[in-house]
Amino acid sequence: ILMEIAMELVKKDKAIWIRGNHEVMLDEFLYEPQIYKSYLSDFVGGMETIKSFIVKLLNKYSEDELANLDNLVKIINEEYKELIDFISELPYIHIQDELMFVHASINCDTDKINELDSKSLIWGDQLFYQGEKHLFPHTVIFGHMPTQNLGAKGDVFISKCKKKIGIDGGGFLKEESASVNAIKIDSKKPSKFKVIRYYTNQKRIEVYKKRI
Repeated sequence: ILMEIAMELVKKDKAIWIRGNHEVMLDEFLYEPQIYKSYLSDFVGGMETIKSFIVKLLNKYSEDELANLDNLVKIINEEYKELIDFISELPYIHIQDELMFVHASINCDTDKINELDSKSLIWGDQLFYQGEKHLFPHTVIFGHMPTQNLGAKGDVFISKCKKKIGIDGGGFLKEESASVNAIKIDSKKPSKFKVIRYYTNQKRIEVYKKRI
């Protein structure tokens, strides 16, 4: 499954995987499935993650064994223990040179790493999205919030203060601007970078350069 590939990239190729709301929700669901059944809703998208686990389990377990939710979660925790343990220990922040990478945002009222609010890091902070300047010297690279909601129409978002770059192109949306975005950036000179944009509904890729 894709998460296993990502884990291998971290372990073997020194990739960085940042902890976000979907990792947290998966953790919570696998710990208390009856309480966090909402994880499986269409809006959250957890069902697709659980299905990716089940594909491999069908070779070893019967459909009846996997049909019971509590039993299924028990099996996933046993069969994918290495992956589940790995996900539970993912970092919330990665800093490299002038850049700070987070999943959703940072709270704007501190310049100390240990004072950053995990809720903001995982779920986002409206003040951050609405334009309030943060106090860190770094440029913050974030996802989670579709840039359609930030006025960038799915393109990479650059804040007026030039210290925030949003890359979530809203790939799950049902509109032409929906895309999965990636950027290639020099952490020491982030003023110019390359954007790789895959339009999920149009099935096409666009590559271009952008400047802060």
